[in-house]
Amino acid sequence: MISSPIKKVYAGKSPEPLTERGVRQAKEVSEKLKKFEVNALYSSPIQRALQTAQIIAVNNGLDLQVEEAFRELEMGPWEGLSEVDVEKRYPDEWNIWNTRPAELKLAGRETLEELWSVY
Repeated sequence: MISSPIKKVYAGKSPEPLTERGVRQAKEVSEKLKKFEVNALYSSPIQRALQTAQIIAVNNGLDLQVEEAFRELEMGPWEGLSEVDVEKRYPDEWNIWNTRPAELKLAGRETLEELWSVY
């Protein structure tokens, strides 16, 4: 079976599901966690995080608790774009993001300070 390549897309809050590879990795992690005494399982409300947590919860007999504070960064105009596309379309902002991420301000995109202020 040939697996599809990782897209390296800024999914942010999008309802992007786990890939086949992601499901396989979640199952592997689930098995490895059985060696440990896990008492609680928390997840972001984002679909792909929930899918991962549900696999782990079912396979380990854990109750899953969804925590809104574990949300994703609002990516604004970068949402759904690959890293390559972001670098091409937003070269100056891409440079800031990769060298001084706390300084990035882009209309429609949440800053790291705004994300952190939720906590």
